[in-house]
Amino acid sequence: MKKILFIESHNGKISGAQKVTLNVAKLLSERGDDLTVMYPGSYLDELALKYKYYAKAIKCYKMPSSLGSGGFDGLNVLQKIQVIIVSFLKMIFFYFSVSLYSRKNKFDYIYAYDPRGLFLALPVAVLSKKKIIWHLHGKFLYGDFFFKIINFFCYRVLVPSHAIKEALPNSKKINVLYNGFEFREMGNVPYKNSNVLKILFVGVFTPQKGVHLLLEALSLYKNKNKKIELTLVGDILDDDWKWYADLLNEKIKLLPENISICTPGWVKDVSLYLKLGDYLIFPSQHSCELLINNVSRKFYGSEALPTVLIEAQAMNLPVIANDVPGVREIVQVNGGFVGNMNSVDDILFIIERIAKEPRNMFTVKSEETRRKFSLDAMRKQLYCLIP
Repeated sequence: MKKILFIESHNGKISGAQKVTLNVAKLLSERGDDLTVMYPGSYLDELALKYKYYAKAIKCYKMPSSLGSGGFDGLNVLQKIQVIIVSFLKMIFFYFSVSLYSRKNKFDYIYAYDPRGLFLALPVAVLSKKKIIWHLHGKFLYGDFFFKIINFFCYRVLVPSHAIKEALPNSKKINVLYNGFEFREMGNVPYKNSNVLKILFVGVFTPQKGVHLLLEALSLYKNKNKKIELTLVGDILDDDWKWYADLLNEKIKLLPENISICTPGWVKDVSLYLKLGDYLIFPSQHSCELLINNVSRKFYGSEALPTVLIEAQAMNLPVIANDVPGVREIVQVNGGFVGNMNSVDDILFIIERIAKEPRNMFTVKSEETRRKFSLDAMRKQLYCLIP
């Protein structure tokens, strides 16, 4: 039995990175490991309640709200300086108090994910002299030099796909760990032959997910004899992204009459919607620019191994996906279309193509996906990486 300290940095909605981390916690708990979670919020948060199934203890902490959240908005220079000083002191207190806790409880490992989690966990691991396992869920955007420094202190660096591993400096510490699923809970998408083309998008509504590009493409679709039903499963992360939700609503108003929209919001069981679709569309971008209040802002994608593509292929649902990291490791040779979808014209072209062709132009072999991305396969690999 190993004692492992999870330092969680996220307390919002459960998305792909949190699902993977919860799987890691579940599998280590099943092995009999003793897990403790440092959680930045309330015991009643959705994510905290999930952790309670696997952790023997959850310790809540509160980080400075200004860190990584735009908390300086509306403050004058003096107030900003005060916030910086207070935040710095809180961080120092966090590092030393958690380091003492780590030493006292004699943890074997400290687990954290993504850059923000590493920012919290690495000083704790160094101060308490513990092995740190860092799970990077997307592309590392801070350059090879900083990664090499981080890699020096890490015991293991787990990445979700070979695409992400190949983009990093070569190191024996870097290991690919595919996310695993319990596919027995999912059915298969029945073949549908309808005059209505049913397209499904699943994900968080942010610019880098390309939802606005998809809506723009549909607004230019000219075949009025073909009806299209677009279901957008998901929502914005929080109120900071309300401007993007407003932008999407404006674009929805421009859609022609033969295109209908369904927006169920966040759902617990995505498979219920996957069963209803003809195609899952995935227009996620490497990067994109938007003009906001006459100021151009650039947004960078963070895809590594898109979970929803795995779920779709496991249910025999063909996918239409932009060629971003991890996609080609999921989508089978005849499991859908993977290519350039970096513009409105690109997306419109592929929509016009699939609207003309029968759905059975693609043949998805769900058993291949279920075998490759099974929870059992993840379990075997994880136990080797965290002995």
